[in-house]
Amino acid sequence: MKYLIPVIISIIGFGVLTSGCICAWTSTIDEESEADTLNLEASISASSNYLTLEVISGTVTWSDYRVTVDGIDMQTEYSESSAGDSADFFSVYSAFEPLAGESYNVRIMSMESMSIVWQKDVTATN
Repeated sequence: MKYLIPVIISIIGFGVLTSGCICAWTSTIDEESEADTLNLEASISASSNYLTLEVISGTVTWSDYRVTVDGIDMQTEYSESSAGDSADFFSVYSAFEPLAGESYNVRIMSMESMSIVWQKDVTATN
């Protein structure tokens, strides 16, 4: 009986410690997902072969992200864009020649978390 009370206290302490660690871990996951939330609009011009991303809110530092269209890496000359700004993206290594009326999958991956943070199918226009 004299060993039962310390065992119960140890079990309760371990449970409190474990739940505290879980709460701390889940709060950092939530903060990371909020940081990677991008509020953008996308358009593809078949006549200029560009992807245009317009920032709706916040500021985006483009070097923090990898932008692809149907798996083709896209680059921009802009370092960052704020709400109301647009950035044009072009392909350097592969031919990107969209056809008007065709749908293309645009993906943006965070270079920090290595996860897709924005994705949308966009139909090219003239």
